Amino acid sequence: MDNRQDILGNNSPEVIRWLCNLSESELDMLIGLKSLILHRAKVLGHEELAKNFDLPTLRAIGLLLMEYLKGKFKDLSHVQGLTKLVVFPECCNLLKGNPGEDSSMEELKACIGIDERKRPTERPGEEATKQKKQRL
Repeated sequence: MDNRQDILGNNSPEVIRWLCNLSESELDMLIGLKSLILHRAKVLGHEELAKNFDLPTLRAIGLLLMEYLKGKFKDLSHVQGLTKLVVFPECCNLLKGNPGEDSSMEELKACIGIDERKRPTERPGEEATKQKKQRL
């Protein structure tokens, strides 16, 4: 797994660093957006269109949604009891473009949970399937 492409895929180190800094709810929002896009593309009969919505595109959509929410929260700032919500967009990691300085590959591996000492895990039925194929 020393190959940079194997670790990062088609993503830049900045994108991986940005993903590592997102909260669970922000990741859920991005996953939900992708699920919605996949579903709508399937309903419309253009499943190949959903492939165009990669991580940078989802990030841009997330930024637009957060900016929209930010404007809505400012409109509601005069409502009593919503003062905590006005601070919410300011602490959102989706709006942060570059979360930090350059990280080494080792730091990125640690961030995404890659431990090079471990072998990939096999599924329980995988060994039985291999044995059946060898007998044939």
